[in-house]
Amino acid sequence: MSIFNEPTFWFALISSASAGYTVISNLFVRSRPVSISLNWFSYLDGTLIVSFNLYNPSSETRSLMNIDFLFEDKTFQVTDYPDVIKISHSGSSKAYSDEIPINISPKNSKSVIVTFKGLQSRIIAAENLEFTFVVGKKSRTQNIRVTQKLVDPEQLNLRLNRRFQ
Repeated sequence: MSIFNEPTFWFALISSASAGYTVISNLFVRSRPVSISLNWFSYLDGTLIVSFNLYNPSSETRSLMNIDFLFEDKTFQVTDYPDVIKISHSGSSKAYSDEIPINISPKNSKSVIVTFKGLQSRIIAAENLEFTFVVGKKSRTQNIRVTQKLVDPEQLNLRLNRRFQ
């Protein structure tokens, strides 16, 4: 009798193939990078306020360790937490930036707001914004096309207040 006629051979072959597929797919899912997209940005009194969507498709927790903003050959570091974002000059309406590092759970997304100080108003005319993101031990520079600019302080106030509801 041939080995190919034995049911145990076929069960062993199918289970080995299934185990191999599981190992390869887990390695692939574990190594997927964090997806980062720009929600909106606003420039207010020398401060760039940026809202990002972060999505972790991996099966492991990822940490966004640092964000740098690159503009006209200068690098701007993310402002330390807590940075008070004053929307009105009277100070009656304010919000706070998010703390860096940011932990992103597996298969989850997170919306964050960060600020960069010491910029000039020419940033409003930019169509692309360039950021360097440090996720874990890996660093990557990403040029992000601007889709939504919030110039009106009332729009900014609405977005920041909606976040806390």
